[in-house]
Amino acid sequence: MIARLPREHEGKKIPVIMFTKGGSIWLNDMAQVGADVIALDWTMSLSRARKQLLGINKPLALQGNLDPLILFAEPQQIAKAASTLLEDLAQAPVLKAGLHPLDGHIFNLGHGISQFTPPESVTALAESVIKTSRTLRSKS
Repeated sequence: MIARLPREHEGKKIPVIMFTKGGSIWLNDMAQVGADVIALDWTMSLSRARKQLLGINKPLALQGNLDPLILFAEPQQIAKAASTLLEDLAQAPVLKAGLHPLDGHIFNLGHGISQFTPPESVTALAESVIKTSRTLRSKS
């Protein structure tokens, strides 16, 4: 299916993001299908996925992968979960020399968002991701 998708429009590349819920057990296989980004649910550590994908010698970005249920917790717990995820990824090997470990990552929930999620929880998450990302990047 991915091979049949348009990959360019008016001279600009169209990236393909592939997501399979629970697909971390097929990570190496998913890396071979031609997507530019592999989106993961919350069942696999991003640093572990990055390490595993480095062995395939193909540049792939990662998307994910915070458990969406955390958005029903208190703002401090949401911030801690987001920080923990990003700090873990920041310890992973880089995609190539000169990059930061957070390069090649799109922060996202690991699988959808509930219609009942409090909007202030999403705000707390976004603020934490921005703050933590800036802090981690400034340390390198």
